[in-house]
Amino acid sequence: MWNTLGNFDFQDSEVADIGLHGADLVIRFSAAQVHRPAEAGGGAAYLQSVELICMGAWGVQQEAACLGRLSSGVLRVNGLHCDRLPVPWEVLDPVELVLTFANGAACHARAVGVALKPVGEPRFVEWLTC
Repeated sequence: MWNTLGNFDFQDSEVADIGLHGADLVIRFSAAQVHRPAEAGGGAAYLQSVELICMGAWGVQQEAACLGRLSSGVLRVNGLHCDRLPVPWEVLDPVELVLTFANGAACHARAVGVALKPVGEPRFVEWLTC
């Protein structure tokens, strides 16, 4: 039995909201690109309503236009680059996050840990329509 919904990929995921909530930087995705395991049908799809929480965030640099589609994202845990992140996932080690948006905006933060989780019941869609 598989224990993840799949592996999250920053590229092409859609950020609906980003901001500080207490000491945490919370990034809310309206659609997170996830590569599902073969046991769940495989392939890429979009998981709706996902949060990436940078716990105990510091050194946050966020441009005003940090919304919409991501062109790239880099997460380093203890200095090691993490490509695709399992959903759900949590780690309590030093992290550095760099997000680049399709509109050219960028966000950079450091934190003492990170969590990635769906909000509510997980829902997948195959395509995004605007």
